[in-house]
This record gives sequence, structure tokens and C-alpha cells, in this order.
Amino acid sequence: MATVTPDDRILFKTVTIARDLGREIELASGVTADDRIVTAPPDGLADGDQVRVTAGPKAGKPATASEKQDVKG
Repeated sequence: MATVTPDDRILFKTVTIARDLGREIELASGVTADDRIVTAPPDGLADGDQVRVTAGPKAGKPATASEKQDVKG
């Protein structure tokens, strides 16, 4: 998984998938809630590459499958 370090460089991390839910996965280990994840890394991206971080979705607690339940009412 491609992450961005505090000095805006790429760091690839090995992750362990706990569950594959189709369009989503749950990770068992390898990243923390504080890691900045590259959601669609381009081909050719390498460890140590300098990147420019742009505004993205607001950071928050990662959702778990149990927290993603449809509420009707």
C-alpha cells in the first residue's frame, strides 16, 4: 500500500487483508489510522518519490464493516 511520509515522500507498506468484502477490504495490519494513504497510485510510483499532497477528503476514523450499516427509517 502506498503511503505518504511526513516529509511528503512515498513509502510502500506491506498490509495484511483481514476480509475481502468485494468493493472494500478490511486490513488486519500494516497501516495505522494516522497514515496518509495514496488511493490511486500511478504506475511507476516508487519508494522515496517526492509528492505534492493536495486537499482531499477530511481525515477521520476509518470505518469498519460493522459501522457501515444502512439505517432506514
